[in-house]
Amino acid sequence: MEMAVFVIASIVGVYAFGNAFHDLSASAVAVSLGWFAVAGVAVLVLVGQMSRVHDAWPRREPSGTTRRRHLAALSRRVKVGVRR
Repeated sequence: MEMAVFVIASIVGVYAFGNAFHDLSASAVAVSLGWFAVAGVAVLVLVGQMSRVHDAWPRREPSGTTRRRHLAALSRRVKVGVRR
């Protein structure tokens, strides 16, 4: 269901943005506000989905080995810059 909503919202958003800005290439510079509103709704649906999926992802803390390697690289950079 999530994938279907994503695909439909993406297609509608791309189509709506295309129609909203279609007149920009013509001699008359105009934006179709109706299509622009439809594109805005599609973007809001996609943002809502992204926030829901982001909250569901598991968070992984860096392991001790990764933290030690990062600190060792940082200390090497600091020592290189210091003259004795």
